[in-house]
Amino acid sequence: MGIFDKIANYKQSVKYHKLKVQYNIYTSLLKLLYVKIVRRKTVYVIILPEHIGDVIAFTPFAERVKIKDKNAFIAWLINPKYFSIIENNGFINYCIPIYCDAVAEYYTNNQLFKITDVRFNGNNFCNICSTNRKYQTIDNNFNLENYYEYGSLLEIFSNLAGDLMRKEDSFPKINIPESTISNISKLNLPESFICIHTSSNDENREWLYEKWRELIFKIFENLNIKIVQVGLKDFLEIRNENFIDLCGKLSLIETAEVINRSKLFIGIDSGPAHMANALGIKSVILLGKYRKITNYMPFSGNFANGIKSKIIYNPEIRCSEIEVNEVYDQLQLLLNSNE
Repeated sequence: MGIFDKIANYKQSVKYHKLKVQYNIYTSLLKLLYVKIVRRKTVYVIILPEHIGDVIAFTPFAERVKIKDKNAFIAWLINPKYFSIIENNGFINYCIPIYCDAVAEYYTNNQLFKITDVRFNGNNFCNICSTNRKYQTIDNNFNLENYYEYGSLLEIFSNLAGDLMRKEDSFPKINIPESTISNISKLNLPESFICIHTSSNDENREWLYEKWRELIFKIFENLNIKIVQVGLKDFLEIRNENFIDLCGKLSLIETAEVINRSKLFIGIDSGPAHMANALGIKSVILLGKYRKITNYMPFSGNFANGIKSKIIYNPEIRCSEIEVNEVYDQLQLLLNSNE
């Protein structure tokens, strides 16, 4: 076995993983200690590693902390692939990369800083080593099957944090850097377009792809506007001069900037929908019967208040059962509105 093969094998080992975790902890710890001791700041650590929608939805909590404590320094423990979503947020000072649950567990038990750990689901972040993970709960009935019965994502997470925030009063935000704006300008996107996102990490939240295709061609037939698709993978396979597929071609923050340039966003409960909400874009969002939940409203801010948005939701039917005409009618109303 050659030296490069040995190095590659070592990087896959549990020993290397644990060393990486320790390095992760100590480098971030030194930074926070410096801020606390030298800069004399009150250090808050928010532990919410993922997912995109969860992180965006909880950003108003950072603003709440800064309003209450002018001396606050807010660090957010997060999956590195989501850094761009919050690193330009004016209320968040530092992103701590998390590669393993052990990092979160270290900070959960840390007495040096003010810790806000709002992890509650049962999915392990790390598959290499096991940790005695601490899950947060609101009451004895709270679980992954019924959590939306406790409110929007912001209400759930802020409740877990011990400082309940109302979805109608709190507005998530995404700040897009100039470098990203410049990159998207190079794509020469149409001046006016509808942005769509069609897939989720949970198929129960999705609309049927044949219905997406029907809606898209109905738009082409009746409206003088192009459509831009964002996401990880193109499931629609539409070949039309008015359809631009950017799936798999954008970073997260670039996806946000494409949505930000759209005249209207159409999507399901997913990360890009939360981006549209945070960016104040006119949106049609499709929700339906989900697990055992009867009070399904993930969003706060504009979407919760019906501002620039239409949430199509019927707790009796699945998202896949929503009719194409209903979606088309709502998007027409929003396109023609003066909001």
